[in-house]
Amino acid sequence: MTIAATPARPKVSARLPWTSARWAGLGGLTFVVLVALQNALMAPAAPNNQASAQEILAFAHRDAWLVELLFVTYVMGFPALLAFGAGLSAVAAARSDRAILPGLIGQYSVVLAAMFFGLINVLQVTLVAARDDLASDGVLVTTLWTVHNAIFILNFVAVAGALFGLGRAAVISGIVPAWMERVSITGALALAAAALPIVAEVHGSKLFGLGLAGFLCWLWFVVAAAISLIRLPRGVEQ
Repeated sequence: MTIAATPARPKVSARLPWTSARWAGLGGLTFVVLVALQNALMAPAAPNNQASAQEILAFAHRDAWLVELLFVTYVMGFPALLAFGAGLSAVAAARSDRAILPGLIGQYSVVLAAMFFGLINVLQVTLVAARDDLASDGVLVTTLWTVHNAIFILNFVAVAGALFGLGRAAVISGIVPAWMERVSITGALALAAAALPIVAEVHGSKLFGLGLAGFLCWLWFVVAAAISLIRLPRGVEQ
């Protein structure tokens, strides 16, 4: 009697290939780095919510270079954020059917957030590009800035949806530990609560701090999920 030869097992390389999961993780980390850079540059320079037309125009003249730089970072961050949202949603869905619905909610919310970020940049670019023409129309200047602030607050809702949906999908699929669900839910509720009194928020409100806390939860989740996605070996994402 002959014994069939056992086929040799293929050698497994220690170097992980660039799977969609790893690209998604890289996108998430890139997004967080760019957001940190944007806030570090913009926070000390941007007018407050109740700024006068003169203060807004002074910003448009003095920090035109900063607005241009922020748009460059937006162009870089746009595909990074979409890659993170779509990649995490796909990996989570492949690992668990129960993660499909929350993953889609999170993915679509990421798209909305990216669009709102773009509109914020468009209004800043408009103020800089038309600063000379706007010099004689203070009402239009403050109106544009009010719209800018309103979109910024509205974006809290989109980020809340992204944090809740992707957070739930990541927990269900085991991409992040179960305790991260408390972070995602708390952050999503904080963002949504901060957006509810939007008229007061547009003019400046203490509840903005609540929204900031929720946004920090979002960044925390993105970093945790991105690192986990990068560490997933080939085949484990399915």
